[in-house]
Amino acid sequence: MYPSLSIPPGTMPLSVYPPDYSEAQENLYRNQEIRRRDVSQLTIWLGDVTFIPAANLSDETTKLSPDVIEPPRGRILLGNMTEPGSYFEAFKKTDEISSGFQISVMGIGEVRPFRSHDYNLTSIPLVLAQMFNYSYSINGLMMNLAAADLNHKEIGTHYLCNATRREWLPFEKVFSTTAGNSLGAFGICFSVMVAIARRLDNLPKARQGANRRSDSSETLDLEEGEDHPLGKASE
Repeated sequence: MYPSLSIPPGTMPLSVYPPDYSEAQENLYRNQEIRRRDVSQLTIWLGDVTFIPAANLSDETTKLSPDVIEPPRGRILLGNMTEPGSYFEAFKKTDEISSGFQISVMGIGEVRPFRSHDYNLTSIPLVLAQMFNYSYSINGLMMNLAAADLNHKEIGTHYLCNATRREWLPFEKVFSTTAGNSLGAFGICFSVMVAIARRLDNLPKARQGANRRSDSSETLDLEEGEDHPLGKASE
């Protein structure tokens, strides 16, 4: 599929090209052929939706095809919790806002094939339609795998609670509660380690400064342009 990527000049409308993605912009790239070696990346994403996986997730392997879109096993809801009707409709109703499909072309930028095509897969080059079907199906497969991984799993947490009638706890109890928490204990130890490291890092600089002061105090100018050690200076 990808090795056969070749889009002749003038195949797609001007609105699929940057920088303005409109038919009124200057024709900078429409007459340029897009070849396989020119495409560096394909990006597809789906956002602002809620996925509710099926109650019983089987281990059956999904067979992907570039000719059809394979939906995830479950329900897809839009941000307002309404059903779009299909997996592809979910993309269409969130595209340009939270979802998208584009290819990165060297010398051009991000090419967005669905512009001015009303999401008609038969109106864009066949190879791009196949790439969309396959990639969008992979997104659905990843939803299935994530749901299967979390199925029958439990998320746990722990916390410390002190019963008291006071509105404000005394400092000792607050400190012991914080220190008892693993994150609080780590923060305290980390702060002590940083303080010690800074102290050790400053020791060589302090020693160098002390040595320079000691060297300068051991000489005395007796005559202009000449230094003599203090031990040899004549009284």
